[in-house]
Amino acid sequence: MLRLFCRHATFILMFSIGKKAVKIDTGKYIPFLSDVQDYYKSSGIFILYDDASEKFEVQRNTAAFNRHLSQLGILSQALRYSKFSNRSDLYLERNVQSLFVALFTSSANVDHFSEVSAIHDMSYHTWLIIFTEFLGDGRCHASVGNPFHLVFNTRMLVMCDGERAITKWYSLFTNRTEVLQLASWSRESGISYVNKNYYASRFDLAGTEIRVATHSRKTLATNAKMTGYFETILAELQNFMNFKVVRAHESDASGHLDSGTGKWSGLVGLLTEGQVDLVVAPITLSKLRLRYIDFTIPLILSANRIYVKQPAGAMVQWSAYFRAYTVASWLSIAAILIGSSLLAAFIKMRTVGNFNSRRLSCNYFLENFMQVWGIFCQQGASEFSSVTPLRLVYFAMLLMTLILWAIYSASITSYLTFLSPSLPFSDTDGFVKDGSYKLIVLQNSSDYQIIMSETDPVLTALKPLLKNTQELPTNPYDGFQQVCEERIGFYASDAIFKGISGHLPCTLTYIETGQFECLAMAMPKRTPYITSINYNLRKLKDNGMLKKLHYWYFRQLDQAQENSHSPIGIWGIAPLLAIFASGFVLSLFILLLEQFSR
Repeated sequence: MLRLFCRHATFILMFSIGKKAVKIDTGKYIPFLSDVQDYYKSSGIFILYDDASEKFEVQRNTAAFNRHLSQLGILSQALRYSKFSNRSDLYLERNVQSLFVALFTSSANVDHFSEVSAIHDMSYHTWLIIFTEFLGDGRCHASVGNPFHLVFNTRMLVMCDGERAITKWYSLFTNRTEVLQLASWSRESGISYVNKNYYASRFDLAGTEIRVATHSRKTLATNAKMTGYFETILAELQNFMNFKVVRAHESDASGHLDSGTGKWSGLVGLLTEGQVDLVVAPITLSKLRLRYIDFTIPLILSANRIYVKQPAGAMVQWSAYFRAYTVASWLSIAAILIGSSLLAAFIKMRTVGNFNSRRLSCNYFLENFMQVWGIFCQQGASEFSSVTPLRLVYFAMLLMTLILWAIYSASITSYLTFLSPSLPFSDTDGFVKDGSYKLIVLQNSSDYQIIMSETDPVLTALKPLLKNTQELPTNPYDGFQQVCEERIGFYASDAIFKGISGHLPCTLTYIETGQFECLAMAMPKRTPYITSINYNLRKLKDNGMLKKLHYWYFRQLDQAQENSHSPIGIWGIAPLLAIFASGFVLSLFILLLEQFSR
């Protein structure tokens, strides 16, 4: 699970005046800086000055800023240009989002800042640029080219001296700076934002070409549901952000890291090599991949399962015929049969013939037991006794067996009605112990990487069953085809299975593994488009669009499908055959025993 960490913004004031000393009116800028610092909840202000500046004047100006900021309870510190990169990297390592403020007093300041920005990634922090009254060359309103080396996701606020407007600067192209109205400021009302959401007013890419990589045409055709889901999301993003899609590459492999060369293959390799800007395909999020590429927010959370071909015939377990009643119920029925036999024999002894001449022998008990057993099996009696007590015993037995057999018949019929073909295993441990199935995963997939690296104990147990790399499928449909044709299991996510659209020649079943994976689109590391893409994806998620698309493409078909009858094989009736064979053998044994005894 991905965790979001709270970041403490650091407010840094870049104060460089070149070699010429200029006295800054701190009282003029402190209220504005205080309002911005309060809005971003920054932990402090760092005053950055040029190494070539006059030391005395710089110290006097920075001391004035520190004094006023200290009176407002805001921490501040002065740093040289030469220390800027080191301290910036330190905050990045500590996961601190910093806010940098630059006061330009001359053209030299702008040039020096341009040199610093050329060797620094301007998307790392949030910037605030203030053009003071000493700089009168009009650069605040019309920036020529892209002097500060901005990118699309640069967070830079700009304010011109004597004006209330606060603009936002970023760049779509390397040679042009985009200027957008953001807010206004006054001492009385503070900062009033035209749009408080930073990204809402800056998602227009103005027709910028986004190079896209997808799966091959064969995979797109046989996995049309998954393809349709991601292509619809891409179309929504294109509509929101106004960019042009250029389909640059196709590859079925997600990507595998070569430990020898340190290079990635497949779609991930296209991203790391800078050949594409976006992969429109389900890419599994993993810790290893996060080191090399960035992902959008998770679009699908899916359980991983092992899919196997459903057995052709249904199998009835031997114990199924005894599941209608509990063990205690079966013992009670046996006790009733024995007790009824004894009672019937006792009544006959007392009412039929001379009581003293009859004894309760084993043969006499078995004779009465067979009569009671015949009633229990709903068979007609050879002769019906005229003795009233014995009639009552027979009638009570008949009534009881009628109810018992009705319950048993309903239970066993219900079991056989819902009987489905069963596997010889029900979990991954049973799958491994069975050993008769081979295992496949998608080539160059995250699942293959995890199994081979032996980092997950559950998946490591499956490694001995894994087929050779050359025999692994390159797309999901081929993998499920292999499952239908061979005795193998396919380790894949539920979303991948639901995403296929091609007809499968067999019925599949699965066992749960307890593993889950997140699927998302992927982009190069630190791409300038990730924040805006994720912002729009969250909008789609919040308004229910993603949920609707997921239901539309991955829903189970509601229309009734023809139920195919699963005939019971020879092993399903093995218990009945065993009972018949046992009775047959026992009768022959007793017959032979009686013959020899004579």
